[in-house]
Amino acid sequence: MMTMGLPLHIDHLPAEAGTYCLWLALARPLSLRVGRLGEQTVLPGLYAYTGSALGQGGLHARVGRHLQVGKPLRWHIDYLTASIRPRAVWYRTGADRLECAWSAALRSIPGAQVPLPGFGSSDCVCPAHLIAVPWQALGHAWQALNPDAALGALETGC
Repeated sequence: MMTMGLPLHIDHLPAEAGTYCLWLALARPLSLRVGRLGEQTVLPGLYAYTGSALGQGGLHARVGRHLQVGKPLRWHIDYLTASIRPRAVWYRTGADRLECAWSAALRSIPGAQVPLPGFGSSDCVCPAHLIAVPWQALGHAWQALNPDAALGALETGC
């Protein structure tokens, strides 16, 4: 399956508050140090990271930061996006904090796994906000999250 929207570029992101799902794909194992989580290895596959953008500048500011190169490493996802550029982002505008619900919806997909316990969820009780999702489950993921829009493209395989 392939999902496509406008190119994944900061200019296409609204400045409204919202919830987002970054999609990243790895072709080879990646070892990296992730803040307090320490040394981690991320295996090849498709990964979804859920987050909220409720502060000033909304989705434009938060997702735009995730797309920056050479940024200071502040959040868990920064350690991953320093090595891998996100391929796509799905988002929904609104003031509701949906990142935990989206993470739970992704975890409920058959074959989905939590690759790094605690990743992205240090401020909540979720097992993680980074979920490994089977490529063949992208359609199910779209239905589960029901986003307003998608930017970028996801093509089957790495």
